[in-house]
Amino acid sequence: MVTARTDARQSPRRAPAPKATGGEPAFWRLRVGGDDITIPKSAGPGAALLMRTLRAFGRVIEDNPRLVDSALQAPTDAGGLAVLASAAAALPAVEELDPAARLLAEGAQYKTELLTRAGGSIGVGEVAELLGISRQGVDKQRKAGKLIALPAGSDLRYPSCQFTSRGLVAGLQQVLKALPIQDGWMRLEWLLTEDDALQGQSPLQALQAGQDAAVMDLAAGHGGQ
Repeated sequence: MVTARTDARQSPRRAPAPKATGGEPAFWRLRVGGDDITIPKSAGPGAALLMRTLRAFGRVIEDNPRLVDSALQAPTDAGGLAVLASAAAALPAVEELDPAARLLAEGAQYKTELLTRAGGSIGVGEVAELLGISRQGVDKQRKAGKLIALPAGSDLRYPSCQFTSRGLVAGLQQVLKALPIQDGWMRLEWLLTEDDALQGQSPLQALQAGQDAAVMDLAAGHGGQ
C-alpha cells in the first residue's frame, strides 16, 4: 500500500529539487512512501494542478490508509478520485477554508455511484450502432429529449441502462419526452429511483415490466426542474 508522509501533519515532504535558471526549482518533487514523484514545472498549469491534487490525497491517505482500498475498488478512475476527493474535502482545515469543497466532492461521488447503478455509459458511436441511425440522428433525439445524455468533459456519454441489445428500453422515449426535468443527471436519478407510485419499483424497472402507462403518468405529473 502506498502512503504519503507528511511533516507537521500538513503536507507531504518534498525532496530537494534541482534549480532552474534564476535559482527557482525546475521541478516539483513529492515524496510518497519511499519514492519521489517528480513533475517538471515546464509542464504548465496542469502540472501545478496535479501537484496540488497529490498533496491533498497524500494527507487523506496518511490519515486513513483504508481509503486506498475503497478508491481502488471503484469501477472507474473517476470513481476512485471521487472517493479520495470526498474524504479530502471533509478534512477540518479544508472545510474551514473552502466550505463548498465538500459539497462539490460529495456531488461528484454521488454522480459516480449513480452512473455505476446505470451500468456505466457508452459513446455516441455505440448509441448510433445500437439504434441503427447516424450520429446526427442520435444528437437529434437527444435534443428532442428522447435520450439521457451526460456531460463528460467536452463530450457526451449515454447511460447504458436506457438501452437493450435491440435498441432503447420499450416506452422510454415517450416517457423521457413527457418528463419535464431537463438536467441529464436529474433525469437519470429519476429513472433509477424507486417510487411508491410504482409499488416500490423504479421507473426503469416498471418500464422493463411493461407498465408503460403508470410510468408515463408519473413522468407527466412531475413538477420538473
